[in-house]
Amino acid sequence: MTREFCLNCSQPINENSKVCSNCGKPYGQTHTSEHSQFSEEQIQNSENHQVTPAENVPKKEKSRILALLLGLFFGGAGQLYNGKLKKAMAFYLGITLGYLFLFFFPGLIIHIYSLWDAYTEAGKMNKGELPYTKPNGSDVASYIIFLIAISFVVIFIFLIIFLIWTYFMFSILPPF
Repeated sequence: MTREFCLNCSQPINENSKVCSNCGKPYGQTHTSEHSQFSEEQIQNSENHQVTPAENVPKKEKSRILALLLGLFFGGAGQLYNGKLKKAMAFYLGITLGYLFLFFFPGLIIHIYSLWDAYTEAGKMNKGELPYTKPNGSDVASYIIFLIAISFVVIFIFLIIFLIWTYFMFSILPPF
């Protein structure tokens, strides 16, 4: 029985997935480079689908627990850990609006769903069902700036509501 291996990282190919569970490259895609990490023998054997796994190639794997914990403490951070910046921002905004302006319960539902999404997406990346992605520095910086901006907007809205409420409360109450 001949096992097939990824042409990019030489890890064994999972028969049911479309991308490599180690490097995230789609199967069937050739990767040629002058600075290849493979010997001529490995490249030649890859044409016969008998590539031996490379030694000391670290297996990239997402921690599903870390994705869950990040999402628990910072809404959407689990999605950012999985390399999905837009999804992380959308979840953070939905969680914030749900908790603060929609009387808590919708925010809790969105938060639980974001935790489930981050956990399952990390698992799918580990199985090779989704390409392995990781956030780069600009994604993390954008997410942090987004968190700070939304926090300031929320504080500003609550300050305006408080000022309006106090104005009406003191204008309605009779003087002492």
